Amino acid sequence: MRFDRRTVGLGLVLALLLAAGGFWAEDAQPKNMTSILDRWRSEDVAEREAASEEVASGWEGWSEADLARLRAAREDPDAEVAGRARAAVSAVELHRKYGPRLEQVQALIGELAKPEGKVRSTMFINPGGPIVEWSPPMQELEKLGCAIEPLLIDALANESVRSEVAVVLSRTGGRESVAGLIRALPAHDRAERGYWLVYALWQLTGLEIGIDHKGFTPWDPEVRDAWQAWLDESGPYLLDVYDHPTTNHGWEEPRVEVDFEAKVAKVPRDEFRKEHPLVRYVDIKTWQDGTEYLQRLREYCLSYLIRSLSIDGYPEREVVLSLGWIDDPKAKHALESLRAEKGSMVEHDVAWALSLHAGEGSIPGLPPPASETRLEELRSQLKGGSLNSRVATAETLWGHGQKDGLPTLLEVVRLRPVDGTNIDAVREACMVLGRMGDSSAIGPLRELAGENLNGILGTGGSGWGCAGRPDWVALVRLGDEEAAKRIERSLQAGDPYQLAGCWPVLSDVDSLGLKRFLPSLVPLLAEGSGGRRVPAARTIIRLIDHGR
Repeated sequence: MRFDRRTVGLGLVLALLLAAGGFWAEDAQPKNMTSILDRWRSEDVAEREAASEEVASGWEGWSEADLARLRAAREDPDAEVAGRARAAVSAVELHRKYGPRLEQVQALIGELAKPEGKVRSTMFINPGGPIVEWSPPMQELEKLGCAIEPLLIDALANESVRSEVAVVLSRTGGRESVAGLIRALPAHDRAERGYWLVYALWQLTGLEIGIDHKGFTPWDPEVRDAWQAWLDESGPYLLDVYDHPTTNHGWEEPRVEVDFEAKVAKVPRDEFRKEHPLVRYVDIKTWQDGTEYLQRLREYCLSYLIRSLSIDGYPEREVVLSLGWIDDPKAKHALESLRAEKGSMVEHDVAWALSLHAGEGSIPGLPPPASETRLEELRSQLKGGSLNSRVATAETLWGHGQKDGLPTLLEVVRLRPVDGTNIDAVREACMVLGRMGDSSAIGPLRELAGENLNGILGTGGSGWGCAGRPDWVALVRLGDEEAAKRIERSLQAGDPYQLAGCWPVLSDVDSLGLKRFLPSLVPLLAEGSGGRRVPAARTIIRLIDHGR
């Protein structure tokens, strides 16, 4: 019986690879290629198999002329010869590409089919997804990194190891893995098997299409259609992003994203990046003096913000609003493209951000001069009312150029303890004193150094607190060098007080406008720095453009 398949799948290629055994031995001496082709036409099955094994085992010795004949044989009219030629070409090319590592990868993939090689979920966290238990061969495959991505994508064809391979690709794959995983999505399947493919796509892209954070749910074939529709639209713009941190749960940053810059330009990613090379964090993470570095740093920050519009399939409000504060045609164009693409859920934020570009959202200037009667009325209000109203009155007086509220402001910043009953008034008083510029405020402001002006942020807890340190900002405005150094140290420690900002307001560092803070902001751009990247990128751009 002759082998008579029209096509040769992965199984035959793998069989040849494994049959090669000692394919790297120095004494492997392949026979003449003409002899190989003739033996593939033999009626003896054993002879045909032996010829295929000789091609694979002698992979190092074949000349380019031999390989040219082998490739040409893939179109042979004899289906037997053509099929074996296709398998042999694949085997030789894989051997030459991966060398001894190939056997290691194939052995590990084989281990995945055993009970002890399977992926497991120990529990689900909602929101967050499964806590994944990686088997030993999965861990070894991950260590080999992205270099073996093509082998793993091919292995998705093997149903017995598909789930395990998908999870490995979730940490080592790129845009080619995304396409391969989508192709592997089943029309019908058990919930768990389908879930691991979708899980890998979620980890790679950040998109939660088909994800249920509570557990394995019945497989819905529409999930495959939804992923395919997304790939059809976004495939030309997919961009590999590397060096993200990984954990043992589902809260990892995407390795693949839609290159929104290329999408805005309506140019495929590869073509767009030929003209506009992507600046990565590794290119700017080490601070350098000079305009060339600053230009590269600004380019990285703006590119990061624009590309972030497409991360997770839905733009963060902080990214949208940050682009409104950046005076750059690219930022405006990206916002206009976003408005045309997304629905009403982001319409308000985009409209507000675009209003800043048009000058409509700018902060108004000083009020017109007040009459003496009005000023006396304001002075009388300093003597009574709530803390917040007295501070607001002092600020209004200063807006008219009057320092009558200075004693009230100094009284407020001396209040102890600073707690939930007065923290807002104390913080506002600090800001007004900084703008007022009276040196008598330096001492009382310094005395606040040990006080918690940040609520829960100041305790190291999680949740909303009061961002920034208005006392430090006021002291810097008053010429206190130690306060400026304190801001630098806090930024270098990961910015626990959010001095680099949080939406929707500009940051302490931005308001000071001092370029000396730029080197301390750069580490906040690193992957894994949590919510600090967006405000840091926005503040860096504004300091480069407008700082002194």
